[in-house]
Amino acid sequence: MSLAGIAFGLSIYNEARYLRLALESILAQRENGFKVVIFDNGSSDGSGQIAADFARNDSRVIYHRSEKNLGMIRGFREAYQMAVSECEGLRYFAWASGHDLWHPEWLEAMRKELDDHPEAVLVYPIAAYIDDDGAPANHREVRFDSAGIVSATRRFRWVCDHLEGAGSMAYGLYRSQMLSDCGVYRDTFLPDRLLMFELSLRGEFRQVCRPLWYRRIRPAEAVMSTTLERQRKTLFEKNQEPSYLAWPWWIVFGSIFFKTYFLKTSFRQLKKRDAFTLSFYLAASQGYNQTRKRVLMSTKRALSALGLREWARRMKRR
Repeated sequence: MSLAGIAFGLSIYNEARYLRLALESILAQRENGFKVVIFDNGSSDGSGQIAADFARNDSRVIYHRSEKNLGMIRGFREAYQMAVSECEGLRYFAWASGHDLWHPEWLEAMRKELDDHPEAVLVYPIAAYIDDDGAPANHREVRFDSAGIVSATRRFRWVCDHLEGAGSMAYGLYRSQMLSDCGVYRDTFLPDRLLMFELSLRGEFRQVCRPLWYRRIRPAEAVMSTTLERQRKTLFEKNQEPSYLAWPWWIVFGSIFFKTYFLKTSFRQLKKRDAFTLSFYLAASQGYNQTRKRVLMSTKRALSALGLREWARRMKRR
């Protein structure tokens, strides 16, 4: 089946080790006619040559290179804008990485789910985890969606309270216009989480309960406590990190939401009083969740140090 109006967008930086495998898995989708746009964010390891070779040999692939690293957020925006420019009438869009793998039925399943559920803004599959060498990795399966929650404000609060796996959801299939309306990726830490909160106002998240995406856990990503430290080094161009990010990220989330939905009224379906209330709900709920996680982590470490490893394992499941 031809899929005009659908595009994958990659922003790559030094992905030479896995890029060829990643692109081959995307291009092996059972449905055809989609585009793959690649924004090379200043790679220096040969990634650009690999991507350029694919572009020369497959008319579905479009490649553009930046001479310097603009940061991950800017790279993701550039990949999306490339897709908008190169894919006339872009309806559905998916970000892709240069190191993960896609099942041949990924696009068919995601597209069908969006087609069958016009109330959905994002669909994504169960993620199967692989290690650096492609072998299955031990990782808890995450299930999360908001299907059936009709009220936008109720859905927003549900997502604030229960969101899990935003990093996997971000690589699902979006309705392109909804993604654009949310500013694609905003200038903040954990931009994928903020994107999910904004999208939840516009429609439902649906999860296809099949393991159709293979997420590679690389050594640098294995320790989740380093997430913010890692993002501080990768999200922005060197020395271009916004000064307001000195504040805790959940306060930044609330501030961005307040400015976007209360002061600028960019989403007219949301009443002013609801925008005001939800701004504070967003900041408070995320601050609470972050504090709770830190307390649980500290308690688990203390139990392990005391030799109570079974209790620590039980806490890890929470």
